[in-house]
Amino acid sequence: MSQNLYTYVHNNPLRYTDPSGHQPRDQLCNGMSNSECKTARSAWYDLADVLENQYSGASYRTDANVTVKSAIIDHKSDINSAGEKWGVPPELILAIIVKEQYTKSIPDWVAMLDSKIRGGTHSVGLGAIFPSTARTAWSAVSPNTVLPKSNKGLQSKLKDDAFNIETIAVILVYQAQQMYGNDVDPSSLTMDQWKEVVPYYNASMSTPESRKKGNDYASKVFEYLPYTKILLR
Repeated sequence: MSQNLYTYVHNNPLRYTDPSGHQPRDQLCNGMSNSECKTARSAWYDLADVLENQYSGASYRTDANVTVKSAIIDHKSDINSAGEKWGVPPELILAIIVKEQYTKSIPDWVAMLDSKIRGGTHSVGLGAIFPSTARTAWSAVSPNTVLPKSNKGLQSKLKDDAFNIETIAVILVYQAQQMYGNDVDPSSLTMDQWKEVVPYYNASMSTPESRKKGNDYASKVFEYLPYTKILLR
């Protein structure tokens, strides 16, 4: 018997658990049958390949790997519920989380510390959301929702994963309303229509440079959808 406890999880405690010491099990597979587990793991590895093709060295972004996998394991129901509540495809919500976590510039704890020391606010949480963006979207889409009065307070609230996930959906609904009118039923939008909305999640689309950035953002996000849809089953 090895004294190295990581041996029992193939030296990868971030991916596997092995309570019995007999059979390592990928945490993605919690509550799944063997066939479902195989499908989920295949989707995860295929998603990793797409990310590596988009961003060389993505496989070494341990922080992003852990955060995204934890979002799937711990917040699958939150993502699916937010999608159902607001009429947004859940796989799109998760795809945005994937994109934001693999491209964010600084960890959330650094952003929060900087806000405390120097003032101002940063994008934070699973969806890398600025408090001002969240406030604009929530105020337009759900004006009766009570938000913290200050943007610093809202920044802290956005650190709550469930609230951040729902805010991703609300921002997408807000941008859909801006594009298709306030009476639009988000659940009726096709994926092609959502692809027109997604660039505005990350860019103002007001200049040729920002439009290029936004369209590139959407193209990358949509490459994840076949795999995020499987991972949310």
